[in-house]
Formats: sequence, C-alpha cells, structure tokens
Amino acid sequence: MSEERGGFGRGRGRGRGDRGRGRGRGRGRGRGDRDENVWTPVTKLGRLVKEGKIGSIEEIFLFSIPVKEAEIVDYFLKDKLQDEVMKIMPVQKQSSAGQRTRFKAFVAVGDGAGHIGLGVKCSSEVATAIRGAILSAKLNVAPVRRGYWGRKGIDDCYTSSRGHTRTMGNFIKALFYALRNTYGYLEPDLWKENALTATPFQEHTDFLSKKQI
Repeated sequence: MSEERGGFGRGRGRGRGDRGRGRGRGRGRGRGDRDENVWTPVTKLGRLVKEGKIGSIEEIFLFSIPVKEAEIVDYFLKDKLQDEVMKIMPVQKQSSAGQRTRFKAFVAVGDGAGHIGLGVKCSSEVATAIRGAILSAKLNVAPVRRGYWGRKGIDDCYTSSRGHTRTMGNFIKALFYALRNTYGYLEPDLWKENALTATPFQEHTDFLSKKQI
C-alpha cells in the first residue's frame, strides 16, 4: 500500500513539474521573439516610408496623401516632435444606469519648425485619453507657412475672435484650423509654374506590387 501511495505521489509531482517547465519555456520563447518596438507598416505609404522611398514629410503634404499611421510622423520628425496637454475636462453622459463621467483631452504636438497637430480624445481614464489624443494629433500633423511677404518667421501671434473664447477647446480648434489654412494663401513665391510629377504610389508601383513578407 505504501508503495502504491508513493508511486501516486511521484506521478503527481512529475506531472506538475512537466507542466511548469512547459509553460516557462513557451512563455519565454514567445516573449523573446516578439519586439514591440519594431514598426510593421500596414499601409502603402508606411511601406514606402520605412524602405526610404520617401525622403521627407513634405513629399506627403505635396501630394495630399492621408497619413494613417502615427509611426510615419515619428519616422520623419523623430526627437524634434514635442507634445503638450492643452486641456483636460470631464464630460458626462446620462445613461440608464445613471451619469457616466469620462475625460476629454486636448493635446497639441509640434516640432517648432513648421509642423503642428491637434488631437482630441475621450476616455474613462485620464492617461488613456492623453495617449489617444497624442496619437490623433500625430495623424493630424499639418504644415504651417511661417514666411509671408518676405518675413522669415513668426515671432508672436495675435488673434481676433468673434463670440466667446472662454470655451478653450473650441478656441484651440479654431487656432489650429487657422494655422493649417496658411498654405491656402497664394503668395508671390508660389506663382511660378511647377511641373507635376508622379505620385509616390505611381513611381514605386513595382515595389508596392510585391508581397510583404
């Protein structure tokens, strides 16, 4: 009887030990092979940017190509891009279970060299709202024309508004739209004719036709 009990006990011990070693090895290998910092593009524009087919972010703006990956902006602007939380406000929604409180974050990003973006995101947590707003701001990065009629830059900015400006969220949006529309002015240095070239998608058709491994 004692031998049977001993054998039963050793059997349980070996079974647990095998499972433990199997779990440890499986988890260790899986985490080691994966690198979360490696960017894997999912769009055609992202593939061209990662392979160095597009030299600057201005080429993207020139052909009005929509940016759907924040890593594209990080690739070109890198360490120059800075973000600032402009406003965090609670918003409430009435539901059948009562009032639901969430947080709305306004975040502006820019590199101080003619590129600015604004993002707005709502979430149940402040940190999640800020991260989402930063991601949205990077996707909304737009060029700002700083030189106008011979001026070399903008030292200060004066605004005039109609209505109320105490609603900071709407005021930030209006200011961002105004800066983004600076390229809508046809200045004398833009009067010269420029030859239209092929878009990056047309120029690198052969590369995009290959299957991504």
